[in-house]
Amino acid sequence: MSFLEGIKRFGKKTYKFLRGNSTASTLVKVAALAFLVNKLNSNKNRDNDQDTKNIDAGVRVQVPPASDNKVPVLYGTAFFGGAITDAVMTNSNKTMTFCITLAEKTGAKRDGTAAAYNFKDVYYNDQRIVFKSDGFTADYTVDRNGNFDTSIEGLVKVYCYAGDTSSPVVPDNYTNGSYPNAYDVMPNWSTGTHLMTNLVFAVVEVNYNREKGITGLGDMKFEISNSLVLPGDVLSDFMQNSIYGANIASTKIDTSLDDLNTFSAQSVNYDDQGTGTQTLADRYQINGLLDTKQPVMQNIEKITSTAGSFLKYDIHEGKFGVTINQAGTSSASFTDANILGNVDLSGTGLKELYNKVKVEFPHRDLRDSADFVTIEISSSDRNSNEEDNTLQLTYDILNEPVQAQLLGLIELKQSRVNAVIQFTTDYSYINLKAGDLIDVTNSRLGYTSKVFRIITIKEQQDQTGALQMQITALEYDADVYSTTNLSRFTRTDASGIITIGSIGTPGTPQVTKFERDARPRINVESTAPTGIVEAMEFWRSTDVSLSEASRTYQLIATVKPANGGNFTSGTTVTLDYDALTTSDFVLKTRGVNTTTSGPFSAVSGLVNFTPKQETDSIGPNTELTDSTGGLLGALALIDILLKLHDLFGSSDGSKSIFQRIFEIFTTETGKDIVQETKDGTFGGSTIIVQDEGTQVASAGTTLNFVGDSVTASATGGVVTVTVSFLNLDPAPTQGQIIVFDETRGFVAADPPSTVTIPPPPSTPSTPTFIEFVQFYPSDRTTHRDPVTGVTYDEAPTTGSYYAKYGKTSPLVFYGALTIGTGNIKLYKSDGTLVETLTASQLVIDNNVAEYPFATRASGTDFYIIQDQGVVKYCDDVSRAIDSPLTWNFNTPNYSVTALTSPADTPASNPNPAPVAETVSPGGTNVCPNADLVIDFNQPVKVGTGNIEIKLVSDNSTVVTINAASGTIVSGTTDQINYGPVTGVTAGVQHYVTAPAGVAKYAGDCYSDTNSQQIQQSDNFTFTPNADLVVTSFTINSLPITGDTTKQKANIQTNIEITFNRAIVFGTAGTFTLKAGGSTVQTFDVTTTYANDQTSEIIFLKTGVTDTVVINPTTDLALGTDHHVLITAGAVVDSCPTDCQAVTSTSTIAFKTYDGPTSVVSTTNGSPNDTGVKLTFDNDVVPSTGKVRVFDTTTGTEIKTIDSTDSAVSIT
Repeated sequence: MSFLEGIKRFGKKTYKFLRGNSTASTLVKVAALAFLVNKLNSNKNRDNDQDTKNIDAGVRVQVPPASDNKVPVLYGTAFFGGAITDAVMTNSNKTMTFCITLAEKTGAKRDGTAAAYNFKDVYYNDQRIVFKSDGFTADYTVDRNGNFDTSIEGLVKVYCYAGDTSSPVVPDNYTNGSYPNAYDVMPNWSTGTHLMTNLVFAVVEVNYNREKGITGLGDMKFEISNSLVLPGDVLSDFMQNSIYGANIASTKIDTSLDDLNTFSAQSVNYDDQGTGTQTLADRYQINGLLDTKQPVMQNIEKITSTAGSFLKYDIHEGKFGVTINQAGTSSASFTDANILGNVDLSGTGLKELYNKVKVEFPHRDLRDSADFVTIEISSSDRNSNEEDNTLQLTYDILNEPVQAQLLGLIELKQSRVNAVIQFTTDYSYINLKAGDLIDVTNSRLGYTSKVFRIITIKEQQDQTGALQMQITALEYDADVYSTTNLSRFTRTDASGIITIGSIGTPGTPQVTKFERDARPRINVESTAPTGIVEAMEFWRSTDVSLSEASRTYQLIATVKPANGGNFTSGTTVTLDYDALTTSDFVLKTRGVNTTTSGPFSAVSGLVNFTPKQETDSIGPNTELTDSTGGLLGALALIDILLKLHDLFGSSDGSKSIFQRIFEIFTTETGKDIVQETKDGTFGGSTIIVQDEGTQVASAGTTLNFVGDSVTASATGGVVTVTVSFLNLDPAPTQGQIIVFDETRGFVAADPPSTVTIPPPPSTPSTPTFIEFVQFYPSDRTTHRDPVTGVTYDEAPTTGSYYAKYGKTSPLVFYGALTIGTGNIKLYKSDGTLVETLTASQLVIDNNVAEYPFATRASGTDFYIIQDQGVVKYCDDVSRAIDSPLTWNFNTPNYSVTALTSPADTPASNPNPAPVAETVSPGGTNVCPNADLVIDFNQPVKVGTGNIEIKLVSDNSTVVTINAASGTIVSGTTDQINYGPVTGVTAGVQHYVTAPAGVAKYAGDCYSDTNSQQIQQSDNFTFTPNADLVVTSFTINSLPITGDTTKQKANIQTNIEITFNRAIVFGTAGTFTLKAGGSTVQTFDVTTTYANDQTSEIIFLKTGVTDTVVINPTTDLALGTDHHVLITAGAVVDSCPTDCQAVTSTSTIAFKTYDGPTSVVSTTNGSPNDTGVKLTFDNDVVPSTGKVRVFDTTTGTEIKTIDSTDSAVSIT
């Protein structure tokens, strides 16, 4: 590009530098204005064309709940998106951070090698993101046509992870030793709450910028690779995984999966459309996502079919495996001698024969977009009258067209080799398995050692009970598995014709230095690599002292072919680069296209660059821009102007430099600024700047700002547009968000359930002020007659002015002021700014600030304006002087003695040391997690030191609290809360000690007084509650009395369980009634009629506060041992402290009554005379049965009495 063309392009950029009154600068200003007006008009028309559809889609982003989303499993490499599983807004709702869950993290390979994940590329709205050197901040995007867009720069950040929140994965071609963990970039996440265990995910931060089109989360796609790519590894992982797979034990899987890996890793040759014979490294790979919503068996079959194999199960070994559909040899021969009975034959009719196959699959060169291959049987190989019949196949988890073609060929050929036989043989062939090859000789069918593959083999019995094997087999032809005549038709995602696949390694960069030049620079040359190379990237690192793996590189330039298209392999690509200072660095390059990036070149040699500019080297052929389009940094603008006439010349030899400039701008903008200026029409239409329809300035096209949130004002030629926050009605409440409704505009709304809305920013605290005590010179009373001869009309013209500061109540100070920030301005009363001092120029003398203004004019009225906070006293700041009436004065026309500092001596600190009056907790039965609060006798602030809690018994320290962690109790000035006390011993007395200074008097920073120490003798003691435990229980034994051992409980009894202090039910927990090892009934403490329709099965006993009653629904079994178990926390005290669990079977144990027992007694030793008296332990009534009386000597039965006999009486 010539110098003239460079000036034309950059002329408008020089306007701000040409601010003089010369003819040249004036003409350039006029020309630039014409160009600007042209651009303004074009922008106006473009906006109008958009009409009312120019609505920000970003404000309508909603993240709906998706609780039914399933996380897929990635094997191999795939392009895909994910599910939004968390989203948080921050930065006043300008930043949205999303968690996109992509895939489950898989297990290891068959050999135990862990799965390795790589993030190869990231896409935003179908454009590949190029990151800055940190590997997560977007630098620019590249679309499918190779166009670069920097709108995204810095506004989007993508962080990648595989495994959990502390397992970052730096994208390919980037290095970053300090790549952040997910819980450090996702708001509200922590190491303990958001684990993301065994998940592959990304965290995407989007910063709102409507002007650049970044208004929400774009369509995010990721190209990710998993090292589990061989089918045996994939199948092994999926079959064993308990989360997304079949949960089959490794001992239940045979070694055939290793054979599948070996077979799949064999290479196959194919004919490439553009490069001839090529080799596919692996015959079979798995590349894609498994949908975990689908049944496990369906996914297993998807894996095996993609690897040309079948799942099998060996009932003898009890193991799963695979049968590989491959060429082989027969393992058993069958003839009429070992075939029992007939051989049944079936096949496919002519109309059912397939002669064409169409295989659909995701194509890796098209970012996994759908593609297909079609294969036909030639007409010469068809049967007579065979109709067209297409076999449709779809493979979701392969993305290589050669593999798709190979599988399609096998399926098509196999479909035409379709004879199926079935026969029975003896049990000696039990070791044959599905998938094995056999050969059959049968004269009736014309078979001589014809090979078949076993489809099924099963045991059966003949009529005599003898075991036989029934075999079903499919015709075998080795040609089915041929890999000849495979081809690959290359694709792009644009036309489907030209490949855009892998890129080779470029040549090592060669650097030529131009250090002493008008434009110090380097030329970097690198040869373009093989492949489709649409651009070459040049990367630079100054980390020359580090190893290559530890260096951080920055992309400094991207060079494309001058006339578009692609770089031819071996072409020398040159970068002219001058944005350099004195430095040492190395360089490397790589080729890129819209789909992929190639590997980096070898690193250049070390470059030591020390530039020295020589501006006299400018000549007629010196270019204005470097090869990247940047303005030459070495050319000073004054040099350009001095040499313009010499370097421009004129095409016909008669035009001046100025005519040439006008001619250029007329061509570029369509504005003939000379003629329009003569005609009085220059400038186009009038700009009328309005606020609510009221004109405030004019010069251009109408700009009318409407609405309460936008106002415009003008001062001279300066127009100010102010945009305030949305005035919403009704105003948003805590937790709501602002959304755009096409009918109502911006409105407040409740957030989606999956979005965490941050609370509104806290209102900045109002500062406390120090006051002006006196000005020197003093302020003149407003509207005062200046001829009355007072001090404010006698301000000296030399020396400093002074201001004395102090607190309002009391008006004392205990130390010197300090310098703050801001400016102090001295004005004349007509508004002329005389001088500006910064706060750092002030001089402090105790409570006085000195203002060292330069000499002032005499006989002049002045006033001073001052920013808030130019001086400080501790945390208090000085007030602003924002009115000319606050400090104004006059310098007389006669000499006045310069002022001196009126500073005062600081007062002595009057404050005694704060003393602790009370400490809580105190006394007995203290909650063990109660807050430690110390109440002092005067206002305090938090101090330093360690507060210790000790045991009274041995003075040992059990808890140490950092006093700096305390906070002033809200609503008080003399109490400090140090948070919950943990680690104390239940039921044991403790006391509190503290050194001096754990609190300080809450005066100013000069009057701090340490609190007095707290000693054991102060007797601040407390005893935490003992553990909450069961102390007793009660059962009802009526009508049995005196059952102190609880061995005769009524079967309808309630169980009352008493604790050692008042209780309430906890938030969760159970009481379980057991009979031996069996559960009789479980009582949930949260049960209610409203939720569970239960009634009085567990409740707190009325009239007491420490007892739970459980009421079993059904009567208990007779004569059975029972016990009650309680979970920890089923009941709690008022602290709340969880109750201890009851796990022993003996703590709450009893036995139910099993019926009356009797004692035989006689009277006068003669049963026949007096009868037999049976005394029971309970009241009884007649039942059924007999009483038999025996002679104890002979064993002879004396009498049998029926229980219903009239002789039996009950008293």
